[in-house]
Amino acid sequence: MSLQSDINVDASRFAPSSITQKTKALNENILKALDGAPKWWEIGAHAYRRLRKEGGTAFPKPVVLDTAKTLQLPSRDAGRTIPLRVVRPKDGSAIKGVYAHIHGGGFVLGDEEAQDVPLQWMADATSLTVVSIGYRLAPENPYPAGPEGLLRCGRLSSEERQSGIWRGSYVHRRRGTGTRIVQFRTLVNNFQLAGAHLTTVSTLHLLESQPNFSLRGVILHYGTYEMASFFPSVHLFNRAHILDKPRIDQFLIAFLGEKSEAERRDPRISPFYADFSGLRLPPALFTCGTEDPLLDDTVFMSTKRAAAGAEAVVKIYPGAPHGFTMFEAASCEPTADALQIVEKFLVEKSK
Repeated sequence: MSLQSDINVDASRFAPSSITQKTKALNENILKALDGAPKWWEIGAHAYRRLRKEGGTAFPKPVVLDTAKTLQLPSRDAGRTIPLRVVRPKDGSAIKGVYAHIHGGGFVLGDEEAQDVPLQWMADATSLTVVSIGYRLAPENPYPAGPEGLLRCGRLSSEERQSGIWRGSYVHRRRGTGTRIVQFRTLVNNFQLAGAHLTTVSTLHLLESQPNFSLRGVILHYGTYEMASFFPSVHLFNRAHILDKPRIDQFLIAFLGEKSEAERRDPRISPFYADFSGLRLPPALFTCGTEDPLLDDTVFMSTKRAAAGAEAVVKIYPGAPHGFTMFEAASCEPTADALQIVEKFLVEKSK
């Protein structure tokens, strides 16, 4: 009898031969669109954000829906609030829980309004209220400003429960002119590099600092978990794609400034180095494509979570680029399957 490995991997999901012609064509079209397109660090973050909202970059203009509403959560800083984009099922069905969304964008780009369409789909498909949390962006607000704002949403005191948001096991839901507290089961989601990272560090901090804090699950799309020296796939990725090492470097310069490699190894920055022992880690769904420099981050972090005894479901998509779950299913074959998996995970965990 041959020896059996304690860790099993479906190598076909990583094989170049598994990439379909349609996915190959998608990647070629992305590379062409990016060629000569403005880069945010060349024209400035503020100018690029404005250009992106106007549809002036290589990516489509974000669609803002009337069905979504923005609330403001008081912050600890005088004169500043934390924006929360709230999306509810359009059919008025009974709410099963809250899906907290942390947008991506490399800590520099994006905002809570940029994903109304996929988040409305999520609310409708799962009967969850979706809350997309805005956070301060670099380089104007470097680390730790962004993570601190997210933690604020997770540790609201009872005296501060007036503006409509989630805490541990409660959310304020506005109806008419009133506000009431309803119990809920929280799931935290994210999109893109920064979203998965901020979801992870926020969750770990809350689990460590608040023993009673719990989540039904987390969804970690193509995140970065080692920002000290990077895993090999970051260094080996040699295409000028949506995300590559030069882009990662620029994002992290804006976010972390001149922090040394040793400083970046702090688990609050690189959560791969966190000690998981004794933590009640929630179930996690990981997704990543093989045309993504952060592939190793997904493989290594999911394995570490599984070794700590936590449920870790990993879905690898041959040839899918960074950010693929945000693409239209008609143009990106892996998108439809990934979203079906996400829906199944959320429905299962919200029972």
